[in-house]
Amino acid sequence: MTASPDQFTELKPAETSRKLVDPAEFGDDWTEQLSEEDVRDLTAYFTRIEALRDKIDAVVFRVGGKDVAVDLPPRKKASKRQVMFEAPRTSLMAAIRYEVFDDMLIGNFMKTTLIGKWPGSRLYPYFTPVVAKYADNGRAHSAADLDSYFHSYRARQPVEFIMHRFQRNTEQLFRNFVSPQSKAFDYGKRAYFFLKKMA
Repeated sequence: MTASPDQFTELKPAETSRKLVDPAEFGDDWTEQLSEEDVRDLTAYFTRIEALRDKIDAVVFRVGGKDVAVDLPPRKKASKRQVMFEAPRTSLMAAIRYEVFDDMLIGNFMKTTLIGKWPGSRLYPYFTPVVAKYADNGRAHSAADLDSYFHSYRARQPVEFIMHRFQRNTEQLFRNFVSPQSKAFDYGKRAYFFLKKMA
């Protein structure tokens, strides 16, 4: 029998347990520090991503209360910009070794600190797409790899590629100059999604 629109049936799901589980039970002991091999793997992982070098001077990891910096030698000039991630060793090193750093970014348990001037106080566009999208997913690590990566997209859909880049750059420019807490930002966001829906 189908219920009419003005009827409802109350759902009474069982109350979930409020017990907090220690992360160590899942292998994430926040007091565990990086080994020498871990540091070598972190360094190798980030230093091979050449596109980071002109945007970030170092990626710092605070693991087990100890800071380890991966310096990124700039190809042009120092950016005076760093990012610090505080995370448990097991999850961090799994993401590094499986080359899925985006899992750490979306996991909502890693603490992130931006040092220096970052556009819109966000990891985008200097870090997140470069590491997660281009390097991990696209396998584009060197500058030549990245050129080939973008060339492939341009060759498939040249007009759409240009429009996408224009849209992304315009959005980033807006975020650089308008505070996310302002009414102008809210209006701009609504206008953006309205136009995107109409396109």
